[in-house]
Amino acid sequence: MHAGATEAGVTLTGGFAGHIGPLHRLPDGLVFRLDMQPHHLNWGGRLHGGMVLALHTTAMHQVAADLAGAGRRAVLMALHVDFMDSVPGRHEVSVQVQTTQARRSLAFVACRVIVAGRVVSRAEASYAFEDAGSGAPGAAAAVPAVESGGAGWHDFVAREPGSRHLGALLDRAPPAPAGSWPPQTHLGVQVHAGRLNQDGSDVHDGLLLFVADIAGGRTAARARGQPCVTVCMQARRLGVAGPGAFVEHAPRLRRHQGDLLVVEGDFLHQGQPLMAVSTLWKAVPLP
Repeated sequence: MHAGATEAGVTLTGGFAGHIGPLHRLPDGLVFRLDMQPHHLNWGGRLHGGMVLALHTTAMHQVAADLAGAGRRAVLMALHVDFMDSVPGRHEVSVQVQTTQARRSLAFVACRVIVAGRVVSRAEASYAFEDAGSGAPGAAAAVPAVESGGAGWHDFVAREPGSRHLGALLDRAPPAPAGSWPPQTHLGVQVHAGRLNQDGSDVHDGLLLFVADIAGGRTAARARGQPCVTVCMQARRLGVAGPGAFVEHAPRLRRHQGDLLVVEGDFLHQGQPLMAVSTLWKAVPLP
């Protein structure tokens, strides 16, 4: 675990967990604390939905990795997250994890994100345990870097503090059938050290979900013509992508009924599935 010792336990300092912080793991190992900063917020001055997803996955993976034990690693299989509330302003955030059941090769973990004493989100996830190094990604040198201007990719311009803090993303509009709406745009992610999981072997689940939240929100807002907020998200992890990998996310509108919209999306790495995501969005009045 990449962490620095503090009187309150440890502060996560490496990989994506360190990037989204400062996130502290308290001595009991099941409670994490975040001191909310401006870069954690969305356009409405509330904790960014992508940040909530990152907190869930970081905390649950830390606990699952402990359950896996020495010489083994925990790999996310499936995840469901509900967004139940939001609180304006900056507050201390508590992330509380509970092990629902742990077996020799599998664990079920639950999590709550609490802001100013209110539960704003809850999650459940399943993790498989495997020997460390098994299923490891290919060498980073085998994956060419993708730059703005190449293959139709351009720099993505993020408007929210939380999205900007995520770092550089790329954007492209693939060919689409005439008259299709909303126009489909993909996001691209170059995986570097600040976007990796606890052991540095794979892209962090929270990074992928954060990107899915950005892309899905944009797709839903375009379809509805007004801002949308996340109601719930489901994800299945299907592959691995190590340091140096380039990952592409392709969102698409699946259903639009009144104020509710369903956006689905796939993450691909070298043409192979990495993660499948489905998100329910709700349109909200313009600020």
